[in-house]
Amino acid sequence: MELLAAIPDGESAVEGVKGIAFRKDGRAVETPPRPLISDLDSLPLPAYDLMPMHLYGTSKFLFSPGGATIHHSRGCVSNCRFCAWWRQMADVEQSDDGSVALKPRWRTKSVQNTINEIRVLAEKHNKRCLVFVDEYWNKDPEWSANFADALISENLGVEWFAFMRADAVIRDEKSGVFEKLARSGLVHVSIGVERVEQDELKGMGKPFYSENTALECFGILKNKYPNIFRQGTFIVGVRHETPASMLAQADFARRLELDYPGFHPITPVPGTAFWAEAEAAGWIETRDFADYDWMTPIISSENMSRERIEELLIVLSKRFVSLKWFLKGITSKGLYKRKMYIWWLIVTIRVLLTSIRSFVWPFKTKVYAGLIKPPWYDD
Repeated sequence: MELLAAIPDGESAVEGVKGIAFRKDGRAVETPPRPLISDLDSLPLPAYDLMPMHLYGTSKFLFSPGGATIHHSRGCVSNCRFCAWWRQMADVEQSDDGSVALKPRWRTKSVQNTINEIRVLAEKHNKRCLVFVDEYWNKDPEWSANFADALISENLGVEWFAFMRADAVIRDEKSGVFEKLARSGLVHVSIGVERVEQDELKGMGKPFYSENTALECFGILKNKYPNIFRQGTFIVGVRHETPASMLAQADFARRLELDYPGFHPITPVPGTAFWAEAEAAGWIETRDFADYDWMTPIISSENMSRERIEELLIVLSKRFVSLKWFLKGITSKGLYKRKMYIWWLIVTIRVLLTSIRSFVWPFKTKVYAGLIKPPWYDD
């Protein structure tokens, strides 16, 4: 609104709007950083009524029934070197010399406003499976407890997914908060395990996990909440990676008894500390940003080429996925978990078939992931 109001008054007025970039005399101009919104409750509810909501979240298996994304918080308390997520929501400080410093910051909406948004999604748009896209959903145990109480009381008939931290899951289980979250409809937890080696985690700027922390967290989920889908993510293809260390991540995923692990080659996302390091060292081997999907290796390790890392990604999936794995999941008492096992099996088969086709017909471009533009999008 501020930008639109400034445009009629000319270029000088536009230059006074913080947080924008534009071209002037053939060069890019950035205005000073814009302060973050402190009170997220001051924002209106998203205008879902202006979107074709009936066309979204229609998968029979993935985040079903009726998936929709939502968030209660923005930002993170950590500053992992590989992550662009926290940087997009960070506090920005600009010095007199023009240099910029970013500081992690976490903010949240109130429980009531979050419940109001869920009510709109559930009752007006029939979205019954909510995917929280918060960087750190379970940061505040008091907020989580109050949210669970409110959602149970409202009885909106929704199930939900969240990205959580393992140490916070352990904390909330001890206090009884996690049991409330499970009763409120939590059916899917994804946790960034990242690596089994502590030295690699510290090098990534993520020192707060230990092997025992991950084992304890997933042990709680497996033994007390067997119907919650347990997902963990791992970063592979790091600079010191070897075939043995890469396979060790799959072995650790099996020890954690995950429902599904995501093995992602480390990606130097522009703007991150890891991008700056990789750029200075000359590690970056492709600048086609269509490949920056956290599925396609962008850099080689000291011991493995990008091609070898990509080959081992298939091996990791095959080492974890088996008939026994599928039968165990498909016979789960939880309907949501059964559907997710069907979905991940379909995805795994697609990736394997794509890989096989690439060897048979090497001229075909490999695409493992990416956004799909539906035919109705431009209507």
